[in-house]
Amino acid sequence: MLDAVGARLASVQVALACRRARGDRLVVLDVDNTLADTWPTLTRTWPAERARLDAIHALPNIKAVAHDAAVERGATVLFVSRRSWRRWGQTVRWLRRNGFAATRANVVLVAHPADKLALLRRCARAAAVTYWDDLSHGHELGEVVFYDDVIAAVRSMPLGYRGWDDIRAVVEGQAR
Repeated sequence: MLDAVGARLASVQVALACRRARGDRLVVLDVDNTLADTWPTLTRTWPAERARLDAIHALPNIKAVAHDAAVERGATVLFVSRRSWRRWGQTVRWLRRNGFAATRANVVLVAHPADKLALLRRCARAAAVTYWDDLSHGHELGEVVFYDDVIAAVRSMPLGYRGWDDIRAVVEGQAR
């Protein structure tokens, strides 16, 4: 039920972002392992999920390159992340606390990574989109696994995709 309500809300949020960006630039940013150094928090036990999420740090350099540069160019920013809708408010607060231009209208949470595809297609029809997302999981287990099917679908879209290698280069100070 919560996922269905979240999916409807996400559709409205994306429509609003597309309307704001119409014909201009739109930057779509994932949160976990793209803006946020999430995976290290998955390697230990926490008293509650809220405590774990509050302990996450922003990745170095990524805010300046992926977010701040886009905002300075006048791009509309949309955050789209695979997180539980129960964590929406906490996600908005984390983004704001770390200096990201998050509002209640531009933070979208989805149930599965593949759920991002329809949203991205809609965005790509409305604006010139740059999409930053590692599209990976399993870091905490010592093996990074990529959502290859989702990555292939993203690469087939008319947008600029900045993935794992681009994010690592920025974090390591070797932005491309």
